[in-house]
Amino acid sequence: MENNRIPFACLLANDPRLLRVCVRWDCENFPSSTIKWEELGESIRRNTNLRALDVSFNPLIDEDVQIGALGALAQGLSYNDSLNSLTFRNAVFWRRERFSLLMGRFWRGNSNIETLRLDNCVVSDRAEWSVLAKGLAGCISMRNVTIDSIDLSSSLYILIAALRGDLAKLQLRDCDINSTHIRALASSWHIDQSTPSFIDLSHNVGIGVNGCKSLGLLLKLPYHKTRRLSLNYVPVGSRGVCALLRPYKDQSLKRLTRLDLKSTGTCDEACLALADLLREPSNCLLHLNLKDNCIGDSGVSVLAKGLLSNNKLRLVSLDGNVAITEKGWSLFQHLLGNLSSIDATHNSNHTLVSLSGPPQNFFDCTIEGCTLTSLLGINRLSRHSGFPTAAVRKIMKFHLGCFYNNSHRGRPAALHCMIPSILGWIGDRCCTKRDWRVYVETCDSLSAFYHIVRNNASLFAFETRHNAGKRKRTVGQ
Repeated sequence: MENNRIPFACLLANDPRLLRVCVRWDCENFPSSTIKWEELGESIRRNTNLRALDVSFNPLIDEDVQIGALGALAQGLSYNDSLNSLTFRNAVFWRRERFSLLMGRFWRGNSNIETLRLDNCVVSDRAEWSVLAKGLAGCISMRNVTIDSIDLSSSLYILIAALRGDLAKLQLRDCDINSTHIRALASSWHIDQSTPSFIDLSHNVGIGVNGCKSLGLLLKLPYHKTRRLSLNYVPVGSRGVCALLRPYKDQSLKRLTRLDLKSTGTCDEACLALADLLREPSNCLLHLNLKDNCIGDSGVSVLAKGLLSNNKLRLVSLDGNVAITEKGWSLFQHLLGNLSSIDATHNSNHTLVSLSGPPQNFFDCTIEGCTLTSLLGINRLSRHSGFPTAAVRKIMKFHLGCFYNNSHRGRPAALHCMIPSILGWIGDRCCTKRDWRVYVETCDSLSAFYHIVRNNASLFAFETRHNAGKRKRTVGQ
């Protein structure tokens, strides 16, 4: 049960349904009585069902009043061992000796705490950061740490020991972090022989090419476990993206499944490194975010060539790249469904299910008899069945449409029904254009069809008859 505003008596009741409490105090209803704060601290101490506490202060509240509030909270939290999520917003941690000492007991005694979030808080005393770092370092249950809109330019080195490599999520957004800090973090995680599963360094404009290089070298080591990396609104440019992605000693970002590079100043030059990553057979990238960058048609062409040999990526976001024209967007349609031949359609991309960026009218624009919406829809329908199902749907729909439309729920017709039409299609090409180049193309088409049927019989769901029904011969016969 979630509560946006609750009276103190609700906490005192120790209601087992009360799992998450969001306490927001503003200037109008902010209690100034010390007794009220003591009651709140006592209620937190006694309530063993509380799982999440979100404390948000109004920035206009007097600092001295916050001292009493935080002291009362710390008094209760020091005896609480049920919380697994704690959030402070707009709090001022300054001259909080009593708060720090009591919270030290909380970090030591609570074995369930997993999430800490500090949002737009003020921690101007290095001693406060030292106490927090000491508490987090000894809190082995901590899995998620988020620090948002707090200046860490002079305090990150104190926290490094607490930002362990075995964290599930580490978010340091808008914290005035630069490349030197990134190098220190990478060195610490190198000692831990591990990296957080989700690293978010968004809005840190001080991170440059050297910071990306430190991250890239770290994430190419065999022990890293990072699945998602976000550098949104970090102006690293194409050089930074290349430094992050370029292989190091034949090693690439093998475990990364999501890469967010929104508004990083990425240009066409970085698309070469991105395409190399997409071509890498061992890459696991599923989501690529390139919104609000400077990519043009030439960059899209390079990305499309990389996606042609990729069977992992599912989502591409290119919103806000105003330099991409209709010619560039049409490359994605050709990528998803090359209708020049059956073999070309078979070798198209069948895993991309979402593309954001093209104008809405382009999705329904018919090019070569198909639309981008229909091609993405076929991939989306086949994403659970895999590559062969998407390929056969496209071949049947755009090359053998009569059988695709007349078959039951899009299931291909039997081989004895299809082969006359396919041979007739090949023969028709030979009769209409008497040229040796046409005969060569015809042989290539027939060879491609034979290759598909011979090596991928299951692609067209052909029924194969086995000799299981025949009576086995006995030894005496």
